[in-house]
Amino acid sequence: MKILITAAASLALMTVSASANCVQSDAAGTWRIFVSSRDVDDKKDWQRCTINVIEDGSIQRPSFCIDSAGTKTNIRVRSKLTLRTDCSIKGVIRFGGGVTEQIVDGQLSVDGLSLAGVATDPGGRSTFVGIKR
Repeated sequence: MKILITAAASLALMTVSASANCVQSDAAGTWRIFVSSRDVDDKKDWQRCTINVIEDGSIQRPSFCIDSAGTKTNIRVRSKLTLRTDCSIKGVIRFGGGVTEQIVDGQLSVDGLSLAGVATDPGGRSTFVGIKR
């Protein structure tokens, strides 16, 4: 009986958290983002990024990406993520060198510890996944 009550309580808690709304500050923290990209010539590449997001969704220093060749590119502080109440993510990431990545659609997990999505820039398109540190 005790196991059944514990299981029922766990299911009830999962139902509450699964229907919980996100607020902008849920995106705050340091994120490790892994990107798989394809350019307009269909060349594939990847990047690994560290992104520091503050409570209003602004991206702060030090935030950067390192590509498969080992080249580090800083992310400009005018970059911003917007987290909607349904936990979907939109945003703009501005890199040094003038490249701007548009997050077309992303989703924060119910527990707020992981995210995934798709993005575009003038040079191609990408998918990304990330975990909060």
